[in-house]
Amino acid sequence: MTIGKINHVLFYFQEYKIASGREDLELTLKILEHISIITENFLRTKPITSTTDPVFTENRKAIQFFIDWEVATKHDPR
Repeated sequence: MTIGKINHVLFYFQEYKIASGREDLELTLKILEHISIITENFLRTKPITSTTDPVFTENRKAIQFFIDWEVATKHDPR
């Protein structure tokens, strides 16, 4: 799957959430957003030339989201 297709999925899902008014889709949308960030960063062709490249911060934030999500779901009584 290319980044263009991933961004299309994200865009259409955002539009669906807005049009449907379904607030229960917020977490699913956040998951798609973070997957999109990580995928975009790994598919980019621009070389990383510094340890201060913003891609590291973006990846760190996205990975932290998934860590937090995992912890929250493990403690969810549902």
